Amino acid sequence: MPALLALILLLIIPKPTYASSSDIVFNEIFPHPETGSKEWIELYNNSSLEVNLSSWKIFDNTMNAEKSNPIIKLADETKIGAKSFLILELSAAKLNNDGDNLTLITNNDSFVSSCEYTGSELDKSHALIPDGIGILLPGKTPTKGYSNGANNPAPPTIPKTGNIILSEFMPYPADNDEWVEIYNLEFFDIDIGGWKIDDIEGGSSPFPIPEGTIIGAKSYRVFSFSSKLNNAGDTVRLINSTGKVLETYTYEKAVEEVSFAKDSSGSWQLTTTPTPLSGNRITQLNPTNESDEGTKNKKKTTSKTEGKSKQSTLSSLKNNSNDSGNIAGATNTKQSNHKLSTLITAVGFSLLISSAAYPFVKKQFLNEHH
Repeated sequence: MPALLALILLLIIPKPTYASSSDIVFNEIFPHPETGSKEWIELYNNSSLEVNLSSWKIFDNTMNAEKSNPIIKLADETKIGAKSFLILELSAAKLNNDGDNLTLITNNDSFVSSCEYTGSELDKSHALIPDGIGILLPGKTPTKGYSNGANNPAPPTIPKTGNIILSEFMPYPADNDEWVEIYNLEFFDIDIGGWKIDDIEGGSSPFPIPEGTIIGAKSYRVFSFSSKLNNAGDTVRLINSTGKVLETYTYEKAVEEVSFAKDSSGSWQLTTTPTPLSGNRITQLNPTNESDEGTKNKKKTTSKTEGKSKQSTLSSLKNNSNDSGNIAGATNTKQSNHKLSTLITAVGFSLLISSAAYPFVKKQFLNEHH
């Protein structure tokens, strides 16, 4: 009976379904943007389930046998929703304008999908029509993040809210061009027009981000200004279009050409390697910068102390000298020599007198005894 019940349950309970990695395809390629814009690749999930793309990689036709040089490596916990798009922007020009071949592989190097395009037009894309299963057609008006469709429908409204953070800032540049970098943590573009970057409340006027400014998914934007952030310490604030303060950071002192940047744990650090528009690189300040200054000061202090010590010793010795100006315990050689010279002169003079008087004294002595 238990075995029969188990068999019945096995037959009536639906089996779970799992999305296959092969359901993820290249849906649109944008290899030839205008100057100042980025190349991007759009993936599409044909399945009805979310797929985890952690550490998946994309290679172009320069992929080597070791598969060690991807043009894109997806971050951990990157996911693509069911029947959804995922935009991957390239940080540098990687896609060839005259044609390329792209391959998508999983984190364990299993093949997922590939596509090939030949040639490209400026500011035009190669797109699958219909999405996910069609033919990759060239010369299409880009439909980044939404359906390619047959008629290229108008794009939907880009959201004005999302998880955007302060990433790095330079308060004390050598050329007076201060800058603040922000980062979009979302997998979709966000319209940040009307947002503001400000210093401490009540300080200088906030920097307004122009209307229509878009920050791409998983992308950076940098905004420059001058004489807003104080070198002696200040606060950096990110404010959205509704006036809500999203994030603040207060620093006590800035160092020339050294930026404040978040490390991988989200903690703020000083770094001597500023990286505007790219991932932060924390290079610690050389600890000798300040210790050298302290050493110099110590050396100066020591030198002055030694000088004072020498002066004190000399003064002490002078205070212990006798009235003649000689240092106590020393011998006055000049006075001794003078006394000896006087004594010799006196003895010599006495001998001279005695020698001259001797004949007279002798004659007088003989006369008295005859």
